[in-house]
Order: sequence, then C-alpha cells, then structure tokens
Amino acid sequence: MNTLGYINGQACAMHVTIERAVERYPSLLDRNRLRTFFQEHCAPGLLISFGDLSVDLSNTDRVVQAFTKNIGKVTGSHYLGGLPLDRDSGGFQLQTGAISKALIPRLLHAHTQLTLQHAAQVTGTFTLDVVPTANCRFDFGEELLAINQQCMEEFVRLPLKCRKTVVAVHHFKTPGLHKLFLRVLFDSDAASHFFAFATGGIAAKDAAFPTPCFPYVIPLVDVLHHIKIKNRQNRQFRFHILGKGDFQDDIAQCLFAKLIKDIHGIDIVFTWDTVGFWNGVSFSQLVEYPDPAHRSIQNLSFRYDDIHSPIGGITATEKEFYRLANSLIGRDDIGRHNAPLYKDDKPSPMLNLVAFMMHCAAHSHSVEWCREETDDLYRIWKRKKDALFRQKLSALIGRFPVGQSDRGVRKRVAQVAYSMNMLLQASPAMAAQIVHKCLKKAEFPEFQGF
Repeated sequence: MNTLGYINGQACAMHVTIERAVERYPSLLDRNRLRTFFQEHCAPGLLISFGDLSVDLSNTDRVVQAFTKNIGKVTGSHYLGGLPLDRDSGGFQLQTGAISKALIPRLLHAHTQLTLQHAAQVTGTFTLDVVPTANCRFDFGEELLAINQQCMEEFVRLPLKCRKTVVAVHHFKTPGLHKLFLRVLFDSDAASHFFAFATGGIAAKDAAFPTPCFPYVIPLVDVLHHIKIKNRQNRQFRFHILGKGDFQDDIAQCLFAKLIKDIHGIDIVFTWDTVGFWNGVSFSQLVEYPDPAHRSIQNLSFRYDDIHSPIGGITATEKEFYRLANSLIGRDDIGRHNAPLYKDDKPSPMLNLVAFMMHCAAHSHSVEWCREETDDLYRIWKRKKDALFRQKLSALIGRFPVGQSDRGVRKRVAQVAYSMNMLLQASPAMAAQIVHKCLKKAEFPEFQGF
C-alpha cells in the first residue's frame, strides 16, 4: 500500500505550462513521452482550485460552470488526464478576505453542488472550514461553531458515493479553534461518515508553531484516536496536510505510517500539497532535482545572472540545466541553439517546463527513497536505540535537500522523535495539552470564554 504522496498544486497552471512548451517546441518534445513522465511522477494526484473561481459569488451557477470548464481541461489533457484530482473549498479565500463572510451560504451551496456534480471526476473534496483571521472576523465563538456545524452537516448528508470523496478538515491553530473542531468533527460523530481527513492552518513556516512535534501530528492524533475507538470497521484512512510540506516531511511521514500500521493496525496514506514550486519559479527562481547517484535532493538556481555569463560563454549552471533537460525529456541535443532558457530576460517555455519536470521528479524520487531507507530506521527506533536512531535520521534528513544547516537538521530530528512518541500513545489529551501550552498566546478574541 502506498503511504505517501505529494499533490501537485494548481493543476490548470500545470496544463498551460505543458501545452505552451509543446506548442513552442513540437520537434523537441514527444507528447507520449511527456504523458508517461507526468502519469508516473504525478501519480498521487493534482489540486484544482475552486476557491480562486469562487471570489465572485454573485452568480453561483456561473462559478459552477467556470469550474466545470476548468476541470474539463485537466481531465481531458493528454498529459494529466486520468490522474487523481483534489478540489479545494474556498476556505482559504475566506481567510484572506477575498470572499466576504456574508457570502458563506452561497459558497457552501456552490461547493456542495460541485461535490454532487463531480463525484466521478474528483477523488478528494475538502470540507468548507471557516476560521477567524484579521480579514474575516466574527462576534464570538458560538457564531463560528454554528457556521462550521452547518457546513459539516451539509457534507454528512451527502450520498455515500460523494462522501467517499470528502476530506474532512480539522484545525488546531489555537486552543479555541482546536476545541471548536473537536466538537464539530468528533463530539458530533460527524467524523464517522468520512474516509479521509486533513488539517489546515499550517501554510506558514513551522516557526509560527512553537510545538515540540510536527504541528500536523496534533490533529492526526485526534483522528487516529477516533478511528481506533469509535470507528473500528474503518482500518485505513487518508490524512492530508493543506498548504505545507517539504522533503523532510517525506521521511517523517514514512516513519509515522510504519508506526501506525505496526502499533495500531491501521493503514494511513499521507498526502500534502503546496504552491511552493510556483512561488519558487516566480520569486526565488530555485528548483530542486533528484540526484540518484547519492540518493539526495539538490537545488539549482535558474536566475538569469546565474545562467548567463557576462562574456557570452556557457556557465556551469546553464550546462547542468541542459544536462537535466535532456535526461528528463529523453534527448541529447537540447541546448542554447534550439531552446534558449531566456528571451528578453524572461523564462522561456522550455525553462518553465523543465523546472516543473525537475520538481515532479524530485518529489517522486524522494518518496521512493524515503520508503526504502526508513525501514531500517523504524526497526532501530522500535528497539529503543535512541542515539543510533537520531544519528541515522540526521544523516538522512541532511540529504533532503543537501545544504541545510546543522541546527535545522537537529530541530527536525527532535520533532520526528517527539511526534513518534505522540503517535505511539495516540492520546488526544496529550495533543490538547500541547496546543494549550504552546499555542495559547495566538488565541483569537472570538474564543474568549468559549
């Protein structure tokens, strides 16, 4: 059973990136070879955005039609068609203020209509989660509770074929928010109607969550406890981390999946998504790529100044980029003469395509290598050889990617060890205690006295 998968964000942007490159370089790019590449390296799935379209809810039918058109582009794509698809809920747009809270009923209506309409095409539909932010304020906690209960009830009432696609979102960012979603999901027993769960609120860096464990382990413990105690017939589930993930998470989640299966007898599939690749292309102009010789992830800059030499010669970075491009595309003749990486200081379609392919290959190789290399690590942990476990885990984390600081690696190692102890105990009381101790200072004013 696969235990891990990266969900590539912004499926429509991916579709456009591939089509533009194929249109520009028809003699260099083999359509069937590209299809094979993306079907293999994006196998866990893609994320297609409903939230971006739902900003204008003056006509919900028009929003539904626009999303249906977008999903048709992806499912009909020669390269991406047939891959699993997740759909967001618009909750993020509520949090940013792009959608007014007055439009929550319309948003929920459009969201549930799409769930009914696209149950056959969409494999994962996230529940609408409403949380307070500086851009989305509420009068008090009970108002928030009522809204989230209404949203959850809409999904509980869906027919079984639709509920099998639902991913129920759980929050933990503050004690009040954690308490609210415990009531919405578990005290009401709504969680028993679903087969997949997710956690939100962790798109920021881990520094925003001063917890001794990986932050998402807190809601994971709640879900794991529920399945063990109240939902014994369902011995497998998916757990998705919204908007956050990196290569160290691949290592941690492989270990977590082995522990949960071994100790609790439950199969878990971890997935996560991030728009980090698109931000990297747009802003930092850095991309990761797999290094099979060393089983590691490397970084490569494709900034204009790094690729182009002021005296006109080919730079080491440009040479490496073309080496990787030819390897990924299956050729040996792609170069500056037929596929320049920049035109007028702007990235070319070939550069964007190859950077995206590097990104996909890095994640699929990372998952494969981590599955294999954590077998021995888990056995060491189970034998309670803590020093050896930390030593070998440090070496592994240091390769994903290469170039991390020693301090950063030590922090990750400590978080993995603490998280495994939490998952061993599967105690909601322990999870709640960490939220209260570490996240109380960030409490929302809506939850005073809640």
